[in-house]
Amino acid sequence: MNSRYKSVVKIKEKMYKESDIPNFTTLFEKYKSLYNGIDQTILKQTNFENSTDLEKLKTQFNFADIKLRLAFAIKEIKLREDYVISKEGDLKLCHLMLYKFNDLWFAYEAFKRLYNIQNGPPDIQSNVVWLGLGTYLSYFNLSEIQSALGRANFELLQKFHSLLKRQCLKNYIKYCISEASGSQKRRLSKIECKIQTDRTIFEFQMTDFLTLAYAIRNNFVHNGESTVTTPDLEYSEKKDLLIILYELIAVLTLRVTQKMIEDRIGEF
Repeated sequence: MNSRYKSVVKIKEKMYKESDIPNFTTLFEKYKSLYNGIDQTILKQTNFENSTDLEKLKTQFNFADIKLRLAFAIKEIKLREDYVISKEGDLKLCHLMLYKFNDLWFAYEAFKRLYNIQNGPPDIQSNVVWLGLGTYLSYFNLSEIQSALGRANFELLQKFHSLLKRQCLKNYIKYCISEASGSQKRRLSKIECKIQTDRTIFEFQMTDFLTLAYAIRNNFVHNGESTVTTPDLEYSEKKDLLIILYELIAVLTLRVTQKMIEDRIGEF
């Protein structure tokens, strides 16, 4: 195998594509169609007040849409070697996924704001626990979300299949607990108990995954956590964890946004 061919293979191994996520392509096409169709819905209105409300919906939807598409659009992060050593392999992918994940979380938060402006009260109070509340069962029970949740649990068992890997994950969650407070701290403690290092990882609920995602977001924003400064979790394991959470929240954000906009437009 010549060096040129090796180089091509190496680049392919580093790539991450949202299109590999089950249901993602179909969901995103429906999402784009919904976004692009709002103008036609506005033009069909004969009631001025309806048109004004739809214009406001479009403006608010656009704010959330920009954040979401930016998260999906980042495909590579290039660093100047004048300042840092070039990242390769799992470290490079972990670095990419850390930034994609945090951008996606901000898009998920933008959905919450959009929902509350258009539908409240009652408002979504927490990014983490809302899907576990009876008020939002119509969102939680969507087939794509249930499928993504099942897949996230499967991937968690596959990626953290050994005693050593489970212990690393458990230690990282202990670190997250030390940095958290209040209800977030209590939720993380329950997650820690689900990780039996010598046996298995008991099934995570959606709230568990979102709690862990929120902890990683907080560590990044408030504690300066990076790919190589993650306590007790090597970047190869952190890369796996980030991908699991990213893929779940990608499907979640697309589908709940789509449902909310469809329901809102259906009122006109």
